[in-house]
Amino acid sequence: MKFAKVVLWVFSIITLAFGALSLVSPEAIANAIKVAPLTPGALTEIRSFYGGLELGLAAFWIAGAQRAELLKPALVSMVMIWGAVALSRIYGLVIDGGTASTLYVALASELAAAILAFVALSRLPAKP
Repeated sequence: MKFAKVVLWVFSIITLAFGALSLVSPEAIANAIKVAPLTPGALTEIRSFYGGLELGLAAFWIAGAQRAELLKPALVSMVMIWGAVALSRIYGLVIDGGTASTLYVALASELAAAILAFVALSRLPAKP
């Protein structure tokens, strides 16, 4: 159970940091992923989706690391969410031919989160 909590904490902190940066400095995120032009609507989209969604996920995963009854649902959500994001990114890289190194760093972290959460989930006892 300790491994599961460590996985949740590590990726919660990473997600929290990315979400906070997206919320307060959407320009930095847009520049890193080479998104342009930065219209007011685009900035709001980065703040809300990259910022708000990731902050909400981090909060849920932190709660999962702290409360036994949320541990398994938090890990399941981490596997499903980061797994889906990683698969979608791979699809995009194949279809769109992206070459930015930030895309590959993001993919590596997404795959790591999904795989480590899956391993943590598989190591949990059948009944908490």
